[in-house]
Amino acid sequence: MSQNAPPPEDSEPSTGERQWDPSFISARREAIVICSIFALLLTWAISISYFDGYHYGSVKIPTLLGMPRWIVLGVFVPWIIANAITYWFCFFYMKDDSLLEPEDEEDLNDQDEDSLPESTSENG
Repeated sequence: MSQNAPPPEDSEPSTGERQWDPSFISARREAIVICSIFALLLTWAISISYFDGYHYGSVKIPTLLGMPRWIVLGVFVPWIIANAITYWFCFFYMKDDSLLEPEDEEDLNDQDEDSLPESTSENG
């Protein structure tokens, strides 16, 4: 018996390049965008908070809007930016993909039509 069995007849020939599902590609792109924005805003928040909040000692801390400047610029500003980007991302960038194959969608639509109750009219 041979260790290297030939591939089944119905399998597609290997071109050496993997074919990714479009839903996976879209989800991967969206995850990269989310993680990049998170890393950028986290770096900003930590940098501003560290460099503007910890070197004053006994010197008067500058304020902005009645709060320490590092709180406003290092916490509130990235939070507002993150909310704005989340709004844009969810409503304009992210795509809604069907997880079903096209033939599965047709079967599902056929089942929905078959399961509808028939309308009856009672004219007394």
